[in-house]
Amino acid sequence: MGYIKLTKGASATTAGSLLIPADNVASVKEDSGEVLIRYFGGNEVSMKYSGIADQTDIVAILEAINEANGASGPAISITTPNSASLTSTEVQAWGA
Repeated sequence: MGYIKLTKGASATTAGSLLIPADNVASVKEDSGEVLIRYFGGNEVSMKYSGIADQTDIVAILEAINEANGASGPAISITTPNSASLTSTEVQAWGA
């Protein structure tokens, strides 16, 4: 199973890295300033920003998922244009 490692947050309280699975991804989209990564099986990761995520973030995430999908070994490290404003993530059922 492949993963992407996403750098997040600019302040000490939100800074860090997220490991996001790159397998079984059904879609990646922007929704009201959040990034939603939906997986086959009905779960999604919702990434919330203090600002707004945009299409450049989606493209960066998709490129990393494409590179990591089906890979083994270290996670693919990425930083998106708006990573500094990523404040939280949540795993939930689709549309919850």
